[in-house]
Amino acid sequence: MSKNLEIYSQKPFSKLTVDQRDQVLQEISKRSHYVVLLARTFKDRRGKTMEKLSSKIDAERAELAADYSDEPAKVVYRALELMDDFDRDMMSETETRH
Repeated sequence: MSKNLEIYSQKPFSKLTVDQRDQVLQEISKRSHYVVLLARTFKDRRGKTMEKLSSKIDAERAELAADYSDEPAKVVYRALELMDDFDRDMMSETETRH
């Protein structure tokens, strides 16, 4: 994550500028695409949901960044939730193997 995005994470998504929101969405999309590849490798059930969400963010990023309704924040939080759940499961799986 870039230093600018670390600064943005100190503010609620709804308080960021459109450009900042766009950057956050772009970073979330990149990370989500990476997690989708891992999910496929591990045949994780969340892969398809993450892929749809990543595609939505890619296709609608400018609109989501400019929209100050609750909908873009829901997309962001859902993407973060799915990635966090996947990360936690992978960590616990790795720990049980050792």
